[in-house]
Amino acid sequence: MCQGWIYGFRNPEKYFPPDIPLHFASESDWIDCNVCKPDKNIKKKYDFIYICLKVDEKKEECDDWATYNKNWTLAKKCLEVLCGKLKLKGLLVGRKNCPLSNKCNGLMTSTEMLTNSELREMYCKSKFIFLPNIKDASPRVLSEALCHNIPAVVNKNILGGWKYINNQTGVFFNDENDVENSVLSVMNNLNNLSPRDYFIKNYGVINSGKRLKEFFYHNFGDEINIDEKDVEWISISNNKKNYKECNN
Repeated sequence: MCQGWIYGFRNPEKYFPPDIPLHFASESDWIDCNVCKPDKNIKKKYDFIYICLKVDEKKEECDDWATYNKNWTLAKKCLEVLCGKLKLKGLLVGRKNCPLSNKCNGLMTSTEMLTNSELREMYCKSKFIFLPNIKDASPRVLSEALCHNIPAVVNKNILGGWKYINNQTGVFFNDENDVENSVLSVMNNLNNLSPRDYFIKNYGVINSGKRLKEFFYHNFGDEINIDEKDVEWISISNNKKNYKECNN
């Protein structure tokens, strides 16, 4: 049914026939590092940020499909470790008034859904992003956080986005049994990590756009009515006129 496929998960050979053109990319690769960037004037207030938006913030229910997608069940177990044992201060975005362990009393701040500018400010106020997600295609909040130069503690089994994690950007964990060691390894190494630098050098609008251009023209060039020499890179959504590459 499809001439080609853009995928972001592991082991694509298990799902696609060998003759279909494939491109390894995710929407999160195109985060604009000119918009998502650190602000040295904003002081750190939280040790970590965890984003788990409700499907409908007007409703009081705390269990919906987003709780499955963002792994709210595991998150609550891990928060007991982060709060109860490590005494870390956290920010929970999108689950205001949802019950948390008593161990998090006085240590966790919860908010409703934030505007984009408000969220960018909260990245700057946090030391790392916590992502217990598994059934997640490749969360944009992960690459947004990296662009704000904060590292990530990510579920090893996440469907997409795992490709961003390395010794420059953060660490993996499996569950509540090893999250402590993973968090401590990041907290003790904050000054030696360079998540923004890694993301800028490997992803972003231009790098990701050049790879997408190559995929399109290599496989479907005879169907495209714009000459290849007139295209430098391809943006997947917003018009990026006069876009400037980030240097740091």
